[in-house]
Amino acid sequence: MTELYVNAAIAIIALAALGIAVWEGIENRRSNREQRLHDQMSVRPLLAIRQHLGGSQGYYGLDVTNEGLGPAAVKNCTIKVGGDELKDDEEGWKEALSKPGLAGLRLSHGTITNSAMRPGQSVRLLSAELDKTTQCRLADAFRKLDVIVSYESLYSESWVATFRG
Repeated sequence: MTELYVNAAIAIIALAALGIAVWEGIENRRSNREQRLHDQMSVRPLLAIRQHLGGSQGYYGLDVTNEGLGPAAVKNCTIKVGGDELKDDEEGWKEALSKPGLAGLRLSHGTITNSAMRPGQSVRLLSAELDKTTQCRLADAFRKLDVIVSYESLYSESWVATFRG
């Protein structure tokens, strides 16, 4: 009879150990999921597109800045002028700068498609010399210009930054 009690006690202890092991595994998995989410958020890039028309930056223009904590992989940049969608390359900018509102402005431009931006990095998309005539014309031109930047984080999460003039 004593042997029966001993075997029953052993079975109960084994089932309790199994239950604790399963519970521990579930809690560990939940904790890992939370940690992964935290890790992703802690290296998230955040691109901002800003216009500079006051001259405080030493130029008039349009910048893209990574204000997040992680690097951004820029996948695509699209320029829209007057409803036409153009690529962020030499030909696209040349065509964009020949459109009404932008034609005749002495602007320099940059491209960011297929590039990486580290946290805090800023890239000039458009810039012009500091003078009052350019400032007024550029402010009017920006109203006709849209810029859409698609980018990803280290974890291949996708976002879009938009400038609407």
